[in-house]
Amino acid sequence: MPLNHSPENDDYEDSPTTRELAVRLENLEQLVHRNIGTLASNSSISVHGRDPDTVTATHPGLRSEGTRTDITPRRKYSTQVQQRSFSGETSIQYTLDQVEGHLVNSDHRFESAITVSPDRMSTPALTPPSSPSGEATSRVASDLHRLLHRHGIAADKAEWDRCMHTFCNEIHTMYPLLHLPTLWHRYTEMWTTWSLADPERRMPIGRHKQFAMAQLLICLATGRCTASPRIAGAEARHSAGWSLYRAAAELVGDILNCFEECSDQILVLQTLALMVIYLFRLNIIGRAEKLLAIAISHAHYLGLHRSLPALDGLKPSDVEINRRLWWCLYTMDRRLAIDTGRPFLIQDMNVNTPLPQGLDDDCLFYRQVCTNLSLASTPKTHGRATGAVTPIPYLAAMVIYSRVLGKVWEGMYGADSAMQSSPRNSHLRREHFEHLISRAQREVPPEFVYHLGQEESQSKKTVGWLAKQQKLMRVRWLSLRLLIRRPMLQETTSSPAIIFTGLENERICAQIASDVIQDCIEISEEQTVFTYPFFHYLLSAAIISIGLIIKKPSCKDAFGDMALKAIHALESYPRKTWISGKLIRNVSKLGHIVRRVMADSAPSEGVHSSRLFANRDCVSRESAERSFECADRGESAVQEMQWLEALFGSYLDSNLIVRSGE
Repeated sequence: MPLNHSPENDDYEDSPTTRELAVRLENLEQLVHRNIGTLASNSSISVHGRDPDTVTATHPGLRSEGTRTDITPRRKYSTQVQQRSFSGETSIQYTLDQVEGHLVNSDHRFESAITVSPDRMSTPALTPPSSPSGEATSRVASDLHRLLHRHGIAADKAEWDRCMHTFCNEIHTMYPLLHLPTLWHRYTEMWTTWSLADPERRMPIGRHKQFAMAQLLICLATGRCTASPRIAGAEARHSAGWSLYRAAAELVGDILNCFEECSDQILVLQTLALMVIYLFRLNIIGRAEKLLAIAISHAHYLGLHRSLPALDGLKPSDVEINRRLWWCLYTMDRRLAIDTGRPFLIQDMNVNTPLPQGLDDDCLFYRQVCTNLSLASTPKTHGRATGAVTPIPYLAAMVIYSRVLGKVWEGMYGADSAMQSSPRNSHLRREHFEHLISRAQREVPPEFVYHLGQEESQSKKTVGWLAKQQKLMRVRWLSLRLLIRRPMLQETTSSPAIIFTGLENERICAQIASDVIQDCIEISEEQTVFTYPFFHYLLSAAIISIGLIIKKPSCKDAFGDMALKAIHALESYPRKTWISGKLIRNVSKLGHIVRRVMADSAPSEGVHSSRLFANRDCVSRESAERSFECADRGESAVQEMQWLEALFGSYLDSNLIVRSGE
C-alpha cells in the first residue's frame, strides 16, 4: 500500500531521502501484513489449541498435553482466532481454499492480497461472550474448595490417590486417551497451586483450568466406582463417584457451548470421552449415547478421522494423542451400539487415520522431538524396543475387533438385513462373518490373537492388566461368535435339514457360552473388583445357557452346573464393585429362572432345592437393601429379561418369567 503524503510535504517528495524512506516503509508495511497473516493461520493450526491468554516463553510450540513452564500473559488479538477445522471436500470453504491455492501458486503477488481477505477481518459476533474476558462460562468462577463443598465432597488426598491409581491401572489401560504424565502433573497442581489444599485461598480458575479440573474429577469418580462396592444410605452417591461427576459436570457447563469457551479442543474432547466412559460404567446409557454423539461430531469437525494432510502442521506427539483419542471414541461408538441395539455413528468408509504407534507416554512429550520430524521417521515400535508395556497394542486389537463387530451388526441387525436375499440365519452369511473373524487375527497384535476352537494358551507371566486384557479379548471374540449364531436360536421349522443345522448351532452356542463362563469364573474373587468389563459378556453367556436348557432339557446335565456357576459369579459382583440397580435386578431375575429350572431335577442331580431357594432369598434381600441407583431420571427402566424372552419366549413356561412387581 503506497505511503500517503500530506500537502505540506509536496516540496520534499522529490528528495532522494524521502523517496528511499517511502519505499522502505512500503516494503516494511507489506512484510508486516504478510507476517500477521502467517501468525493468524499458524495460531489456528493447533488442534490442541493453546490458551489465548498465555504463551510459552521457552517452548512456544508445546501443546496442552505437555508441561507448561514460564507462562507469561500476552495481549489478546483484537479478534478471536477461529479454531482450525476440517473442511470436507464438498464444502464451500474447501473449494475456496483450492481456488485460492491455485492463484497463489500461479501468481505469488496474489498472496499479499489475501492476507487481509474478508475471512481474516474482524466481524461482529452474533452472540456476545457472557464474560468480559471472552472466555464464556455459565457460572461465576469460584475456588475448587467451594465447588467440592457444594457437592458434599471432602477432599481426602490418600483416598483420591488410590482412586487415581485405580483409574490409571484399570481404565486408562483400556481407553488410553490421556497422556498420563500430564494427568499426574495436573493432579499435583490441584493440591499445590489450584487452592484445593488451602480452604482459605480464593483463586478464580479460568476456563482451561476448569476443564483440566473436571477431567481429574471424572477420573476420580471412575476410579471410585471401580474400587467401591455398592452400598445403601447417605454415602451411596459417594460410593459410585456420582458427587464427583456432578461437580465435574458443573465445571464443564453447557455441552454445546463448551467448545467455544475453551481454546484447548482436545482437552474438551478428552473430558467428554471420560464422561461417556463413566456414564457407561454406571449403566446410564441414554446420556452416554448423547455425549458420545456430540464428541464424535466435534472430532469430525477437527478432522481427527482423517490422516495427513488434514492434520498437517502438528507435531508427531500431538498427532499420536489425537489418534489415540479418535480410536477410543471409535471403540466406544461400537461398544454402545452393540449394547443398545442402535446404529453406530462412525462409518468406516469415512476414516483413514492410522492406528496410533506403540509409544510409551514418556516418548511423546518428554523426549526431544523435532518440530520438523515426519511421522514416517518416528520409531514405530519404540515402546516394545525399550521393553515398556503400553496399552496401545490392546487399543489396536480393540479397533480391529470393533471393525468386525460393526460389519456383523450391519449384516445381522441393520435395517436392511431383513430385506436382503440372504437371511440373517443363513449358512453363507454366518460363514462369511466367521471368515472375517479369522482374517482379523492376522492383523491384531500377536499377544491378542485368538484362534477359533483353541483353548486359552498359558503364556508366560505378564503384567496384571495385560493378562486381563488378553483374557478379555478372547471373551469378546467368543461373544461375537455367539452374536453371529444367535438368530438361529429363534428359528422354528419342520424342515429336517434345517432342524439338523439348528441342532448343530445349538451345540456350538452352548459350547461357546460355556467357554465364556469358564473364562470369567476363573478370575479370583479378590480380582472381581477390577473385572467389571467381563460382566456383560458373562451375563449374556448365562442367558444363552439357561435359554438352551429351557429349550432342550437334555442339556441340563451338560450345562446346568455351568449356568449355576455363572449366576453365583454375577451375584458376587455388587459386593466387590459398583453395579447399577438395573443390572442387579436383571441378575436377580435371571437367578430366579436358573434356580427354578434347575430345582425341577435337583434330587437326581444332587442339587438341593432348599439350598437354591434359600440362596435366592438371600440375594433378593441384598438386592432390596441396595436400592440406591444413580440413574438417568429421564430414561425409563429397562424391562427385565427382554433378551431372554425374545430369544426363547416360545419355549418358556410362564411361571418362570418374573414380572415387574413380583
